[in-house]
Amino acid sequence: MPTDAFVEGDGFEYAACATENTTGQLTWDAARRLETFLRCDDRWRRRDGVVVEGRDGATARRTTTRALELGSGNGWLGMALVRERERSGVGEMVMTERARGGALEWLRRRVEANAAWTRGGSGAIACKALDWVEFARDEAEGGDDDGAFAGFDAIFGSDLVYDRDGIEALPRVVAALLRRNPGAEFWYAHTKHRYDGMDEDFFAEIERCGLSREEVREDGVPTPPPSPPPFESLFPDQRIAVYRISLDASANQN
Repeated sequence: MPTDAFVEGDGFEYAACATENTTGQLTWDAARRLETFLRCDDRWRRRDGVVVEGRDGATARRTTTRALELGSGNGWLGMALVRERERSGVGEMVMTERARGGALEWLRRRVEANAAWTRGGSGAIACKALDWVEFARDEAEGGDDDGAFAGFDAIFGSDLVYDRDGIEALPRVVAALLRRNPGAEFWYAHTKHRYDGMDEDFFAEIERCGLSREEVREDGVPTPPPSPPPFESLFPDQRIAVYRISLDASANQN
């Protein structure tokens, strides 16, 4: 029987599973903001579908979105999109976390605990290990691309920048994933001014990796006032911004 209550799990269960400090127990406001945007705005969807080839060589046109989420935490965002798949268009969701520290195991437990909440859509959800540091290192060393993390129409993430891995490795991972998934873009909800220094370094690394970013809003949502310069206030307004991040065409031509 479907339920309207997402089961986050309590702190005792989380502590028993996670052996490293992560942010995966709670559902953060940035994830909720991104879910609202994705549900109400269709710029990120493939309007004409995607032609896919089966193992028997036959081709078909897939009209639902196959999405990849980075740093899924407790999985609320990915599961919410699958739960509302008739409105969101997400037909398949692959959520990722690093295996070490229990993060991936915690994510899998949340998916299992919320099978009813997803309204029978848990079969469209997969959980997969993705360590940004290892992925970025393998990419830099020219590791073989075995087709892993390919075939996605869109990539999602929310509030992933809170340590050096998010600042340095995440942009490199995003750039590599976008190269593996032509036509896809990274839709990212970010709480501005939560960590001013990290914001500055993260946005600079985005550019160094040949990526462009654009803040986007749903139609009819007014343009917010400009954010104050970094470090101007001890208590700046921590507004959540949704960014469309894509490969910079001009950078790729150089």
